[in-house]
Amino acid sequence: MAFEPYPSKRNDPDWSEFADAHDLARQPRPVAPATPLPELDVNAMIRLVEQTQRVQSAIHEPEREKLPWWAKHHSAKTVYWTVAVPTLVSGCANIAAHEWGATGPAVTGGLVSAASMGLGVLGLNNKWRSQGLAVMLAGVVGGAAWSAAAAGGGWTEVMAWLASAGATLGFKLVWNRKHAESKAKVALTEAKVRTEMAKGDAVKSASAIRDSLGLMRLQQMQRDALAAAAPALQGATPEESALRRAVWDVFQVELYSCNVRYTRTGWVATVGLPVSLSRNVAHAAWDKVCSALRADGRFVITDGRLSNELEVKFLDNTKVNRDPMPWDVSVMPDNRGGLMSIGVNTETGEPVHVQFDERLLVCGASGTGKSWSTRPMLAHAHLNGDLIMIDGKGEEANVWRSACRVAVEAEEIEQAIDAAHAEMNERKQIMSVRGISVWDGPQLTVFVDENQVVLSLISADKGRLQRYRELSSLGRSRGVVLWLATQKPTMSGTAPGIDSMMAGNFLNRFSLRVATEQEARTALDDCAHYEPNKISDDRAMRGHGYWKGYGSALIRTWTMDDAAVRRLPVSVWTGGSEESLDTRAKRYLAANPDSSQRAVAAALGVPESTLRKAMKGA
Repeated sequence: MAFEPYPSKRNDPDWSEFADAHDLARQPRPVAPATPLPELDVNAMIRLVEQTQRVQSAIHEPEREKLPWWAKHHSAKTVYWTVAVPTLVSGCANIAAHEWGATGPAVTGGLVSAASMGLGVLGLNNKWRSQGLAVMLAGVVGGAAWSAAAAGGGWTEVMAWLASAGATLGFKLVWNRKHAESKAKVALTEAKVRTEMAKGDAVKSASAIRDSLGLMRLQQMQRDALAAAAPALQGATPEESALRRAVWDVFQVELYSCNVRYTRTGWVATVGLPVSLSRNVAHAAWDKVCSALRADGRFVITDGRLSNELEVKFLDNTKVNRDPMPWDVSVMPDNRGGLMSIGVNTETGEPVHVQFDERLLVCGASGTGKSWSTRPMLAHAHLNGDLIMIDGKGEEANVWRSACRVAVEAEEIEQAIDAAHAEMNERKQIMSVRGISVWDGPQLTVFVDENQVVLSLISADKGRLQRYRELSSLGRSRGVVLWLATQKPTMSGTAPGIDSMMAGNFLNRFSLRVATEQEARTALDDCAHYEPNKISDDRAMRGHGYWKGYGSALIRTWTMDDAAVRRLPVSVWTGGSEESLDTRAKRYLAANPDSSQRAVAAALGVPESTLRKAMKGA
């Protein structure tokens, strides 16, 4: 029965969530008029800053000089100066008068008091420190008390003490008033400085705010202009709307046209670019458009049919087909057209047919399914001709050993290359005798897996390396077709995956995921823009690749397990150079029954007498 790779009951793509994710609508949203910003009153802002500064000063830096004296924590100091100092000095004066007599200390105390008073007045006028003025005051009080104690006792001494206390209190009041005025002037100067600084800060803030408002108005004007010039999206699909808006956001131009068609793996858009946006510029900066779309997938950008067109293909990661795709003989096309089926187009679901009798290069990193992706091709070659498998690694040959000729060990690989080369030369002679330019017999397909290993093996033998190169350059027209597979698509280094002199002969190329952009250029040549290096490394993407010249549609190869390989009929090819001469002659006569003995000898490249001896008795 025919295999349907994509069930018909599968739901069609639904892009409503895509549109919601991009906040898009089918109708353009009306642009709300911009709200004008209020004008900035600089003077009002300065007054506000000054008022704030005054409030902060009143809270955090109160002027202590305007408070009453009992609220300034000076009560203890006043009591000390008024009581303690006169009492101490009076006691000392009494002791001195008692010891020294009455007359001398009285005169001495008066002189001390007069001198101390003069120095105290001088200190007040010249703003001496409080410690020096306190010493002068103590001298005045002490001298007066000394004189009073020396002149007489009793009430005279009490009156002297009271006078001393009054003098001390008066001095304290004069001192506070004198220095309160000075402190008030300093505080006023500091307040003026702070006010001027606040005004300066306010002016700077006003300038910064004015610049910010100007920038905001300019940006608002630009947004209004862009909104007014935005592309009209009436009736557009969500994909077209998203693409047009993304291009507008990146390039500030409107697309000339945007035709979107859906595929099984996403969508494809034919984008018409305006005159102001060249195709090269759009192609180089398309990553920004991809970022603006914010879609779960990747884009493949190719040139369109016209000079101002791009083919934008979106591959949705959520739509990868994970259903099995087993190979069967029914998927093989009619070999009369020289075609073989390698898989299906993931976008359309149609089988992909390629040329069977062409040289082929298959590339893919380790783990991409390179070996079993080639199984459907090898099965087609085995069923429609002869097949030689040369496996540089060996594991894949274990499966094919029961169906065809395989070569794994070094000696087997060398014999297989020599046998294929000898077959190619023998067919050349046969074609010369028959007078034909293209071999019309069964095709001999030589498949080499892990080509980098085989090149390393035979590189030291120049003769065999040359015969290997001739298989790729001369074998196709003689029905000997070389297929190569490598996980290292490089042509330089110590162990290249492709011989540089053979690479140009492989026009058919199939690339699974490769590691780097350079490997992508080697694998697909001028079709490297399909970007096989960006295929996801998810296990579900194994066996997915690009065919050179087919287009940027991702191809999924048929799946062929080990059991399917073992069910193939056994057909082990043996080269003509490995058969006896009479067997080769019989095989030639079976294909050409009307040939003469001379023609057979010429076709086999041996003298007629040698052929006669070999055929004697046959």
